[in-house]
Amino acid sequence: MFEAYVSLFVVSSLEGWPDVCTQALDMTAMDRGPEFEATPIMMAYFVAFILIGSFFLLNFFIGVLFLKFNQAQKEEQKGLTQRDMSWMDIQKLILQAEPDYNSTNVPKNVVRRYFHDLVSSDRFDVAIMSCIILNMLQMGCFAEGMSEGMIWFLDFTNIIFTIVFIIEAVLKLIAFGGSYFENAWNKFDFFVVASSIMDFVLSALDSSSLDAVKVLPQLARVMRVLRVTRLLKFAEGLQAIIQTIMFSIPSLANVFGLLMLIFFMFAVSGNSLFRTVRQGDVIDDLKNFGDFVSAFILLFAVSTGEDWNKIMFDCSRTKE
Repeated sequence: MFEAYVSLFVVSSLEGWPDVCTQALDMTAMDRGPEFEATPIMMAYFVAFILIGSFFLLNFFIGVLFLKFNQAQKEEQKGLTQRDMSWMDIQKLILQAEPDYNSTNVPKNVVRRYFHDLVSSDRFDVAIMSCIILNMLQMGCFAEGMSEGMIWFLDFTNIIFTIVFIIEAVLKLIAFGGSYFENAWNKFDFFVVASSIMDFVLSALDSSSLDAVKVLPQLARVMRVLRVTRLLKFAEGLQAIIQTIMFSIPSLANVFGLLMLIFFMFAVSGNSLFRTVRQGDVIDDLKNFGDFVSAFILLFAVSTGEDWNKIMFDCSRTKE
């Protein structure tokens, strides 16, 4: 019973559970040796336990935390009427409200007004969004061992898309003027365009023989991927999720501080208990409890579920 309890604890951590599962699938009778997938029905046992003992319980704990959080929030709002809560929400909206520069800052100049109407139209947004999607597909076509013609085609289309995005930024700068940078999404778009220009510069330096610029092509590809994130501008659902994450950052900072405090406590304890363990399957001269920094890094690896059971067995040994 105890050994089964430990085995299920390992399975619930999802560390090495396929090894345990495959051994169970190969079992036959007590007086016979294992056979390959002799009892495949045993897979249902492990799948059911992972769903109930891992995923369900994890969500259960998260649900309890949310329940207690809501209860604490209600306690803070105790004594306030619905009218008071509505007034507070309206004040928050007023503080966070930003003017719509697309409709309020219409230029008087005829030429600028023409470009303003152009970049504010739905057809212009659809065209730019189509270019972003096509650019995503174009970046997804890169593969190892491509032909010279395919490489030329991808490089040529990358130049076309970059020119399109530069033209978009120039048109919006003409249309909106200085208020272009008042919008957060416009700032992000301008940063992506600047990254695309940097992509050209880094690609041009690719032929250089200097060791300092050997990593520039990889950096250029990373900057090129930033264009994909512009799709968030047109997806209101994704924007709502991002805003929710931004609103949660202060609370997440508190949780992160608590997590670092727990890591600190266990790192100091591990340094006191297992500093003599220097050899094992995972613990070695680089990863050990010999000092605080190494112990902190090792605990971070354990928290991710990476070889935690091997580290546990290494610590059970007392090697000098």
